[in-house]
Amino acid sequence: YEGVYGGYPEDWQGETRHCVAVDCENRVWCSGGMGVVCFDGAEWRMYEVSDGLAPAPVRDLCADAAGRLWIAYGLSARADEGCSEDEPGWGVTVFDGGKWRTYTSDDGLLDNVVLALTGDHEGKVWALPRPGLNVFDGQKWIG
Repeated sequence: YEGVYGGYPEDWQGETRHCVAVDCENRVWCSGGMGVVCFDGAEWRMYEVSDGLAPAPVRDLCADAAGRLWIAYGLSARADEGCSEDEPGWGVTVFDGGKWRTYTSDDGLLDNVVLALTGDHEGKVWALPRPGLNVFDGQKWIG
């Protein structure tokens, strides 16, 4: 990409943006409120609850080596976004380019409030839930 890219989707203009990730196809993903938007170099696409995201504030994004986008849901970064300290959380959602899948404590996450995500050089995805640390083994979260 060259230059400055604006022109976010109209419905996304007022959303608070918390994080950005770039995947292996060079798509730029940005979080905002209750969804994410993707810029493919030509146009923006918005993804929301109706597309398969959890009905919760997006806290962090991570693009892994396989081209998947991981979304963490946690306490909002701002108190006015509707989450409280006793918010149950929604876990982590992954997008493989075609479908969305959400993982929760039933899949091994230590907590459904996840504050951060990152990928490592081995292709693993790490999550930072409130009480500890998890790693995704390809099937479930271990922690």
